[in-house]
Amino acid sequence: MPKAKTKVFLLPNEIMELVFSHLPWLDLARITLVCKLWRELGEKPKLWKHFELVVNENNFAYLENTLCESKRFSQVRKLKMTSFLNAGRTKNTQISQEKTRTKIFKQIWQNRTLECLNISHHNLHCISPTLFSVFPSKLRSLRLESTGLYVEQTQALFSGLDTQNTLTDLVLESDDYTEVDTDMFARVVNKLDSFNLQMCCIENEQAEAVFSLMSKKSNLKRFSVNGFDLGPDFFGISDSEIDPEVLAISINKLEVCELCMVELRKNQIEKILNQVLVKTSLKSLVISIPFADGVEISKDLVKAVEEKLDNFQFSMYVNDE
Repeated sequence: MPKAKTKVFLLPNEIMELVFSHLPWLDLARITLVCKLWRELGEKPKLWKHFELVVNENNFAYLENTLCESKRFSQVRKLKMTSFLNAGRTKNTQISQEKTRTKIFKQIWQNRTLECLNISHHNLHCISPTLFSVFPSKLRSLRLESTGLYVEQTQALFSGLDTQNTLTDLVLESDDYTEVDTDMFARVVNKLDSFNLQMCCIENEQAEAVFSLMSKKSNLKRFSVNGFDLGPDFFGISDSEIDPEVLAISINKLEVCELCMVELRKNQIEKILNQVLVKTSLKSLVISIPFADGVEISKDLVKAVEEKLDNFQFSMYVNDE
């Protein structure tokens, strides 16, 4: 006699898909190995569209041949590229690796469903600048950390950022953007909803342009800067000529602002805080500056700002160097 079907196989496909949609990613991958039907249902792109696909040295060779062909990942919206070791011992091996990396990056960068891309400690030095100038059509969030971008690449990247209309969240960390056109840099930053600059090199003129435009017209709601030993080649507000009033107006147009380990003059800080008491959109303000003689802010002013905002933190740290 033929074996009776297991009851679970008698469920309508729609119900099976609903059940599968609640599974953790690892379990969802496992059920595709059970049978042909479960594989067909479990591989459906809509079940995987919120999965964050991670590209690294462990799966690089595999993804080279399957990234475009995989039904499972055809609608992935979140992707992370992390460290890829330059392990080639010969010049030919290194050239082969770079060709593979270029091929995969091109597939990722031209993905029509990609909304969130995080590239962290992944060297992009071998990627043609031309590719950066044509921006992913649906990308909303981009994080670039320690990517080794060179001058022509950063210029092409910001050229692409300047013409796109989808990106709302940009995080830049540990790279050099000093050669990006000043006005373009300011335009790109101010049309975002959220901008986060961590330990990056930019020129004083770029910082001034950002705040100048921010005080007049900007979409920014969240703005964060973080860096140590900020000198004339970094986001060193104290070494720039940013007018305290421009700075105060700009920051108080935001909802969230974090100036961490950033040098500020006393008159700039006081202007920012006094503006909070006059008119502000701020809900959260964090200011952390290096300890300096003469930079002492009135306790009454600090207390008044604390009462006005949902979150206010002001601190001074000791710079050992």
